[in-house]
Amino acid sequence: MMANQASPGIPGYLFSIFLVLLVIVALTSLATALLTLNLDVDLDELEAEDFSKVSVVGAVTGGDQPFSLEGVACTSKAYIPIMATVYSGDKHTVTGLAATLSIRNISETEEFGLTRVDYFDTEGKHLRRYVNNPVRVGPLQTRQFYIDLSDNQGGSGANFIVAWANNQATPAPLIDAVMIGGYGTKGISLTTHATAPKQVCK
Repeated sequence: MMANQASPGIPGYLFSIFLVLLVIVALTSLATALLTLNLDVDLDELEAEDFSKVSVVGAVTGGDQPFSLEGVACTSKAYIPIMATVYSGDKHTVTGLAATLSIRNISETEEFGLTRVDYFDTEGKHLRRYVNNPVRVGPLQTRQFYIDLSDNQGGSGANFIVAWANNQATPAPLIDAVMIGGYGTKGISLTTHATAPKQVCK
């Protein structure tokens, strides 16, 4: 009597490995689909966000209190670097960044008047003026100014000039900027700080 011969085809252990790989591919595809769905929802929510509520000072409005310069002893000015775009990759891909400039009054008792917030591009061209009249910045108050992600005209060497008026007892504000953006799956986050202020007192 002849012994039974193994049936031709894929060996059993290889078939099992093949099934496991199929399951892994299917689960990976499902996870990717769910992640993409969640990302789409988050992006839709972000696009619907009302950034007009961010405090951007122009002419004095109902939410901004005017500041009188009468009797104020000192004026100060500082420079803040901004990167509206960055270069990335071997091909020097230009990536836009959203930027938030924050001007913080660190005093618990003193106020100062914000007299100038001007935005310049890489070539030093004046692009935008945010303050038309002196605006009060009260104790521990913060003023914020936003550069939109799509607004890349400032370039990689953009900057703000900020000026304020205060009495000698008032400490200089803390001024910094945060820039965020990304390309592909990579995120970019940068921070910059104001130069030491130049102060002139009467």
